[in-house]
Amino acid sequence: MVDYIVVGGGIGGTVAYLLLKSIGKNVLLFEKLDYLGGCAGTFRKDGISYNVGASTLVGLDEKLPLDTLLKILKIDKNILPIKQIDPSIVVFVGDKKINRYKDFDLSFEEINSNFPHKKNRELWNKILKTSNQNWSNLYNFLPFNPKSPKNVIHQLFKNYHYLLSNVKENLLTAESIIKPYLDRWDKDYVKFLNSQILMTTQCYWNEVNFSFACMGLTYTNLSNYYVFGGMSEFLNALVGNDENVKKKTKVIKISKESGVYKVHTNRGVFETKRVILNKTIWDFCDILDDSLKNDLCFKNRQKYSKIWSSATLYFAVKDDSNLLDKHHYQIVHDEENPYTGSYSFFVS
Repeated sequence: MVDYIVVGGGIGGTVAYLLLKSIGKNVLLFEKLDYLGGCAGTFRKDGISYNVGASTLVGLDEKLPLDTLLKILKIDKNILPIKQIDPSIVVFVGDKKINRYKDFDLSFEEINSNFPHKKNRELWNKILKTSNQNWSNLYNFLPFNPKSPKNVIHQLFKNYHYLLSNVKENLLTAESIIKPYLDRWDKDYVKFLNSQILMTTQCYWNEVNFSFACMGLTYTNLSNYYVFGGMSEFLNALVGNDENVKKKTKVIKISKESGVYKVHTNRGVFETKRVILNKTIWDFCDILDDSLKNDLCFKNRQKYSKIWSSATLYFAVKDDSNLLDKHHYQIVHDEENPYTGSYSFFVS
């Protein structure tokens, strides 16, 4: 019997596995596919690698999440199969072309030259400041246990300066704060902002608070990387040839007997003290024995009926002339995309 079994080898599951292993726990990781990463993974077909979804690596700057993770795991960044890219993305809105450079001033000039508004500088300074405050205060809330009133109260008092200085930013939508900075209703500018916010936060500007939207709007001002061989290679570099990482292992059912969890898979039954489910709120209950299911299984599906996802088309292009000289493009258009309800295409 092991200490933990992690079900699902996406980013969250793989990181949970690595952290538990780093503190000496006996852990197994089960992933039903033949690659790690989930929606940030990579599959191969006919000798070509395709990123499942996410295709940009961000967070390796000092004190950002991936930098912190590597330090905990004592892994040198230099072993990672990556190269920095700048601009991280090129956005097309009608006849406008916006390069999203890492340098904030260069990035701002691209935006301001395409969407001139008197208060643009003031707006984007506020966006950058809010984002930087969020990143610098991120770890001050850890560890956080929402089920412990004592812990919640402790965190509120511990971080009250930050919380008080960002009350409006955390409570109001991005739309309500950004609109007053615009001289006029600028359809293309709004489409640009909305598409960048949707791509990074999975919400439109009227659905997400300004604070979180700022982190999405400024991801291009962080170090962005291309991963050689696809996004899965980043996780492969962290995991290595670990025999406790079981790919092509599908979990069929999880039951509990006499205080011990039994994880039934296509490769047999495994016993563990604890299980970590790296699955979505819509499907995690599908593999639970009836005795383990509770009201949360059904409440989640009712409350969050809008399932976040993307429609993806995979294809290869022979580009001998190097016409596609950047790694990522976003094409924003007028007509609503069928099935998704979005107004842009992301090309990577």
